[in-house]
Amino acid sequence: MDRMNLLNLHLKNFRRHKETNLIFSKKLNFIVGANGAGKTTILESIYYLCTNKNFNTKTDNEVILFGKDSFVVEGTIKELTENDIRVYYSLTENKKVYFRNKKSNDMAWKTERNILLRANCRIFWKSDV
Repeated sequence: MDRMNLLNLHLKNFRRHKETNLIFSKKLNFIVGANGAGKTTILESIYYLCTNKNFNTKTDNEVILFGKDSFVVEGTIKELTENDIRVYYSLTENKKVYFRNKKSNDMAWKTERNILLRANCRIFWKSDV
């Protein structure tokens, strides 16, 4: 299987992250910080990019920053080619849109099943190890 690299990540109004931009190394990355600083939220947002859903909550509106009405998660994933992925959710419109390379109607990535098959993303908890 080919290696998948997350090159960068942008969060807007996603949980405690009002506006966060991260650039990742192609090798090994550590996410460190105090308790409640948003480390798990970063992992949660990466999972959103890979699956278009959340591993931690049942509804998308639970991850919107308090007082805001939408969130954005963006990132560039490099496999054989680079793909710019964007997940946008609006509480007022009750709408979530998944974009790949600025297209929301790309048939190959339209369903969650196809998103899961293309993006190799796994979440492990302490109890799994």
